[in-house]
Amino acid sequence: MRGAAAGRGGPCRLAEGPAGAGESGTDSGPRVSHDESDDDPGDASDDDDDESDHGPGDDSDDEDSESDHGPGDSSDDDDDDGILDVADNCPLIANADQLDTDNDGDGDVCDTDDDNDGILDIDDNCPLLANPNQEDDDLDGIGNTCDNDSDNDGVPNDIDLCDDTPNGTIVNVDGCEVFSLPNTNFQIQTTGEGCSISNNGSISITAANTSFNYNAVLTNSDGSTNASFTEENTFTDLASGNYQLCVTVEGQADYQACFDLTISEPDALSVSAKINSLNNEVTLKLSGGELYTIFLNDKMYSTTAKEITLPLEDPSTLISVKTGLDCQGVFTEKVVLSDALFIYPNPIEGGDLTIYLGAEAAPEITISLYNVNGTSVLSKNMKPSNNEIKLSVEGLATGIYLLNVKSGSTLSNYKIIRK
Repeated sequence: MRGAAAGRGGPCRLAEGPAGAGESGTDSGPRVSHDESDDDPGDASDDDDDESDHGPGDDSDDEDSESDHGPGDSSDDDDDDGILDVADNCPLIANADQLDTDNDGDGDVCDTDDDNDGILDIDDNCPLLANPNQEDDDLDGIGNTCDNDSDNDGVPNDIDLCDDTPNGTIVNVDGCEVFSLPNTNFQIQTTGEGCSISNNGSISITAANTSFNYNAVLTNSDGSTNASFTEENTFTDLASGNYQLCVTVEGQADYQACFDLTISEPDALSVSAKINSLNNEVTLKLSGGELYTIFLNDKMYSTTAKEITLPLEDPSTLISVKTGLDCQGVFTEKVVLSDALFIYPNPIEGGDLTIYLGAEAAPEITISLYNVNGTSVLSKNMKPSNNEIKLSVEGLATGIYLLNVKSGSTLSNYKIIRK
């Protein structure tokens, strides 16, 4: 309705058609002409004009919005190793050096078969050098391809002149086998002297491999002696001491095996006696033997113990002790249970105890003092003056003590009371 249109645009005028137009029937009615300068600011015609800046389908705004780099952008570096993902041979695990040993396009850090030989690294005995057959001649767990010591003899391949020696072979610095014998080839037995002066010790050597001719040299501080053998040899009549036995093999100039040995001797027989006059018994401490034969006068005892207590049935008893080795000698001592010695004052309150030994006293006397429990209180050697000895009791507690006086081969025992 034209009235409504006119109301929007303000004043308008009707234009006449060309002369005679109404007669032809083609007149479409009056036309409305707008003055563009009269358009309202909000007229829709402004929107149409604005669209002339961006034609239909113009996507320049969309392109601007994509400048924020969406997923998969070529500038990504997921493992932060400085290599863009598009160029990274291991994009999810950092490997800035891009090491790819087998050149398969997968970096070593994420390649489970670094040498591309079909064996996973975890099972491959040479994971960085292809060796699909996993050869390991020396069975050391390192494949031949990357083993610097293929025969496992301790000599590197580049200087090993014999690089296929059997495993366990003893070699020289060039890696070549040298003559050797197992540690168990020689069995050696030493026998000590029966007595310290008997010179009847011996050393025997036996060889397990009897296909060689051996030479044995036995050396000590007095010199050396040698012997040849194929199976066994014994060196006899040896004194106690230290020896060295060295063995060589005929035809093998570089071989020698040496052993340090000792020929022992028995300890000397040693006996000490302690008398208890309260119980009339003697305690003997023994060393130097295995089986001891003891005589108290005519009564015999045998023991393997290192200490034994025996009854004293007579006022005077001759004690003798020996072992199974006559060369160790016999220990003898006389025990007297009497008051032949004169000891005074007894009981004693303090000061010196005087022991009168008589005219038969030895030049040196051994004084031993024990409490009633048998514990040693003192023991010392003293020289008599005018056939008597003085012993201070100032350091002794009150009580009963047993005094042993040894003069020569006679041992006497007395009871002393300290008040």
